[in-house]
Amino acid sequence: MKTGNTFLKTILILTLCVTCFGVGTGTGSVITSRLLNAEPPAEVSSQGKTPEKNTQENNSPKNGENKQNTQEKNDFENEFAGIAAEFAVSSSSSASSSDAVSVVKGTANSVVSINVLQDTTYNFGYWQVPSQTQSAGSGVIFSEDDGKIYILTNNHVVDRATGVTISIDDENTAEANFVGSDANFDLAVISVNKDKLKDASITNYTVAEFGNSDRLEVGERVVAIGNAYGEGKSATQGIISALGKQITTSEGSTLDVIQTDAAINPGNSGGALVNASSEVIGINTAKLSSYGVEGMGYSIPSNIAKTIVERIMRNKDVKETYLGIMSGITVTEDIKASYNLPTLGVYVGQVAANSPAAIAGVMSDDIIVSFGGGVITSTEDLVEAIGKTKPGDSVKITVYRGGQSKPVTVTAVMKEKQGGTNF
Repeated sequence: MKTGNTFLKTILILTLCVTCFGVGTGTGSVITSRLLNAEPPAEVSSQGKTPEKNTQENNSPKNGENKQNTQEKNDFENEFAGIAAEFAVSSSSSASSSDAVSVVKGTANSVVSINVLQDTTYNFGYWQVPSQTQSAGSGVIFSEDDGKIYILTNNHVVDRATGVTISIDDENTAEANFVGSDANFDLAVISVNKDKLKDASITNYTVAEFGNSDRLEVGERVVAIGNAYGEGKSATQGIISALGKQITTSEGSTLDVIQTDAAINPGNSGGALVNASSEVIGINTAKLSSYGVEGMGYSIPSNIAKTIVERIMRNKDVKETYLGIMSGITVTEDIKASYNLPTLGVYVGQVAANSPAAIAGVMSDDIIVSFGGGVITSTEDLVEAIGKTKPGDSVKITVYRGGQSKPVTVTAVMKEKQGGTNF
């Protein structure tokens, strides 16, 4: 069982860091294959003129050459027409730029820049000195009532915050209040009193229109809008690269996401991914960082976000059951064969100290194969199964350890929310 464990733990670290520290770049240009395959232009002399051909070539064609030259002319005209047509298609980039301008204008006042304060301490000799850190993110106005506007953002943007302000124009700011969150889906809701907006001279806000993310197709043009690097709102353009991708959050949950090559940078978290109709179809949340990797950003689909927002607004805070399995990876057939592991399941990389799982006897290097009577073959299975439990439930977990299968019973308890409610 110890064979390959160091490697498996390295995979765990990389998997968790993908969500926390993604880096991506924007889209590239496209060159038409027809232009690449076109005949080269005539050679130009040092005087800038086309060199004259020999006398024979410049003379009138000989017998039988008229037909050949006519065919060559027709071929050239057809080729030129094809190239012109491709230029016409390429010129649509100007139209798409105009479309992007309309999209940004139609959505910009629904997206807010978020600035966050967090209380912390640092060690100075034998003393811990109180301090504050600042961070930035983005949010989307999704609703309003007589007294407040409501903003959707990522949970990791406002988690542990002691103070939050928002801005529409990146100049005037207003204080925000925590409403609720769901850490498993990395979503949170904050609100701003309209009186505070008025006092800050913020009047140019609009409620965003949300589209149907189930109708998206790979290749659709999208625009990402957010507070990149905390420098104020900006927009980047790209396409939907893939649908139904999965990433692992810092909470260990698995999210179904939209992949896009629109640049999503630090500070864009919680911002909007917008379609050509100026509808929000995703909440930007993460990006992939690795040497040689470009254009891999991820957004939570709007339909998932709407469902979670309804729960947050209804419950004010979505309750979570806590088991104490901090990290794990799916043992696939390839991993099983490569590291001579005895079974499929979820390899446990870390168990929280004094957690229900630890107290019950679940250990690092265990492979979970059953939870609550259901077969576990992936981290997705485990997260889904934990999500179906209630506080106080007694759940039988079967783990594979040291060549034997040992049943372990643990009790799921509510996870204490850390921070996020002080502002």
